[in-house]
Amino acid sequence: MLDLLRKGEKVRALRREKSNVGLVREIFSFHGESDLFDQIEWLEGDILDIESLESAMLGVERVFHCAAVVSFHKSDRDEILKVNIEGTANVCNVALGHGVKKLCHISSTAAIGRKASGERVVESNVWEESELNSVYAASKHSAEQEVWRSLEEGLQVVVVNPSVIIGPGDVNRSSVRLFGAVNKGMKYHPTGVNGFVGVGDVSVACIRLMDSDINGERYIINGENMAYQDLFTRIALKLGVTPPSVAASMTSMKIYLFASTVMAKLTGKRSVVTRESIQNANNKVYYDTSKIEEAIGMKWTSMDSAIEEGAKWYLSKA
Repeated sequence: MLDLLRKGEKVRALRREKSNVGLVREIFSFHGESDLFDQIEWLEGDILDIESLESAMLGVERVFHCAAVVSFHKSDRDEILKVNIEGTANVCNVALGHGVKKLCHISSTAAIGRKASGERVVESNVWEESELNSVYAASKHSAEQEVWRSLEEGLQVVVVNPSVIIGPGDVNRSSVRLFGAVNKGMKYHPTGVNGFVGVGDVSVACIRLMDSDINGERYIINGENMAYQDLFTRIALKLGVTPPSVAASMTSMKIYLFASTVMAKLTGKRSVVTRESIQNANNKVYYDTSKIEEAIGMKWTSMDSAIEEGAKWYLSKA
């Protein structure tokens, strides 16, 4: 929203009844753009509520569909599937019925699917069932199928598949939790490799794709493929703490998962890790971004800059 408002665009945003719009205000303030927050037209609704979607899309030409449940907890399975799949279908259907010109669906690299460790992932990869695919990944894959259906029915669409997004956000739910874990003195690090991207780059890519004539394409949005050890070391340096230096074996991580699960049951709080998150953290995945670079000349913000911004945000909230 911030980058759209900076461009002088009119922005209407759908929020649920209990959504924390105060967090959005804080992020705008963090970027020195408090005045722009007041230009957002907020409407209360839900992507599972078709009537609220119809109200939200009246007179709207372009829709950025960002809403989803991101979780790797088994207890969230039903909500993940309902919101991510049915909610996306609703967004597409209402957009088709209200003359929306173009839809940008913010998906995830998880929707491309994961196979053997060490593979290089491109947009043309065909989804295959695998134990490495979480319920969240499957839900985002199915959500994309709804988007492609709407393309066949006449809606212009672009799909972006961001990797792990680094930047300001909810300290309890977003990737900002990684900064908190490192700041508390993390000693062990996973052995995997994953993709990471600054939140600003995701915004730039979405807006430039929507401003273009591109239609019916998906794009991986990834600033850098990086080992978790490297990521945590860079975070630690920005926070001024000691980085984790001991590689965690799968056995030790499974023991930690068991202990964390037991503690969660005793305290009533959610475990900070799941079986899926452990698998992903030890898998090695490399994302190819040549397609988006060729399509719109995408240039990536350095991950050091993105991590520095994330660290400043975390420290302002700690």
